[in-house]
Amino acid sequence: VLGGILPRLFEAMLESLGFVDSTTRTRTTQQPQEEEEVVVLETSSSAASAAQEALLKRRAILAVGTTALIIKLSEYLETHPPIMDYEPFLFQSSSSSTPSSLANLMVLLSAALGQWAILDGSLPALLSASITSIGGPLSELPFVGHGVWVYLDSARDYFPLAGMDKSSELGSNNFDRLLTWLLGVPDYTNLGLSSITGPCYFAVTMDAIALGRWFDAMEEEPSSNEPSDSQT
Repeated sequence: VLGGILPRLFEAMLESLGFVDSTTRTRTTQQPQEEEEVVVLETSSSAASAAQEALLKRRAILAVGTTALIIKLSEYLETHPPIMDYEPFLFQSSSSSTPSSLANLMVLLSAALGQWAILDGSLPALLSASITSIGGPLSELPFVGHGVWVYLDSARDYFPLAGMDKSSELGSNNFDRLLTWLLGVPDYTNLGLSSITGPCYFAVTMDAIALGRWFDAMEEEPSSNEPSDSQT
């Protein structure tokens, strides 16, 4: 889903809106100069296809490796003193993020965006990873509510349902009972997550997309090398 369906949906949507050229599909998004040189030098379509597959393989390996480093960085940021300790003169929040957690979020988000810019750089991939970075943490709420896993109090700085007024008309009807059943707790407004999981989901989506493109290239190569009826 993350590596194929989601980026293709955004690609088709952007193409219909005119933001993506139909001739520059997923496999031909922003390529580095070294790839352009390889393609120019290769005279055979099979050699060019092999070079393309090798490039996508290297990108996939780099994407998986950098994602692992980003996740490891998130662990370090959560278990060590903040790397930037500053006065809360900006981005103050009455209910969630502290200056240290905001600094951790900015560091991890910068790393995830750097991964996208270096290894991909395409708009469909950016949209796919951004949507996943928002929806991924929200999908954890039922698991946290039912106690499948929990975040340490020191790591809980994101309360997505804290703004819901249960005394309002929306909070007092069947929707409130549905949320209580789905999330497993009567007071779901106190369900807390760690904000730095968002960039982690972003990075995981990027390596899924890179792997998906590599697998697509491997599936296309055998079919392109099959002899035609005229050759047989």
